[in-house]
Amino acid sequence: MSENAVETEEMEVPEINDELESLLIQVIEEAQGKMEQGEVFPPFTATVMGDKLFTETHGGTIDECFESARDAVLNVAGARMYAFCYDGYIDTDEGDKDAIIAEGGIAGDKQAVVVGMMYDADENGAVAGFSDEIVYIAESENFLADVAPATQPEAEDESLEEGDAPQEA
Repeated sequence: MSENAVETEEMEVPEINDELESLLIQVIEEAQGKMEQGEVFPPFTATVMGDKLFTETHGGTIDECFESARDAVLNVAGARMYAFCYDGYIDTDEGDKDAIIAEGGIAGDKQAVVVGMMYDADENGAVAGFSDEIVYIAESENFLADVAPATQPEAEDESLEEGDAPQEA
């Protein structure tokens, strides 16, 4: 069931950093996998520090979830980027559409980006099918806007497994 709404308006899609895009896709696919297995996923953050990926789940009201996510990201010393993923809905021309939503930002960038994957739910709230694509929704507050960008050494491993983070090319 949807927990949060993101309203969209007509705007140009900004260029999204490749590493951030990869992280956003990873968290959406993780949530999608849980939903396909009939599980409800809690809102969670994935924060990249150096070459490590730290995940944390968040509970409470919508406001408490966002505050918890912001705190979790800011409490990772040396955080380079993050994604915050939750079940929500997108306001479209055809009405509200359920979606897995991921917000993500890079240290020092003014804005974060919000992307989502829409899905259909049956009358009981069970997932009936997912969209084939992840869509850009809007810009949002970047939890790391006031954090100085960290320098990251080159590395060959582009794995996004738990504990590993994307590397800049």
